[in-house]
Amino acid sequence: MSIDEIVEKATIKFPWDLTFEQSKGLIKYITIQLRGLITYEFLHSIKIGRQFGYPISSNEERMSNERGIIMLEEKISNEKGVITLSSPPFIFNNFKFKHSEKDTSRLSGIQFQLISDKKKLEDYRPEVRQLWDNTRKAVSDYFEENPE
Repeated sequence: MSIDEIVEKATIKFPWDLTFEQSKGLIKYITIQLRGLITYEFLHSIKIGRQFGYPISSNEERMSNERGIIMLEEKISNEKGVITLSSPPFIFNNFKFKHSEKDTSRLSGIQFQLISDKKKLEDYRPEVRQLWDNTRKAVSDYFEENPE
């Protein structure tokens, strides 16, 4: 199995991009489904003010009022976390959210941590691979229950 196949197994792509608020609902749903603990953090930054002649790119949201105040930029960064399951066998795995290519304020998937010296899928503990699969199922169920 190639590294590309391992990345594919450790990556969960969302059917559509989620906002910051929607991602909190997804995390809550995964926690309930897996009966575990998810600790995560986001750096949600917003730049807002007057335009002063600077062009705004097409993927940046525009929020305008009568005083000319607009949203210049909104993005999520440092989006990482860990899923922990305490029922035997004890297992945890770090993850990062993947950004949407179209809009950095939205999230498009989850990427579990890969370890550079593990070159084959079989190098990862079966419990870790099962965590990936169970999380993938929970994500799929979430999107089925929460249509776009």
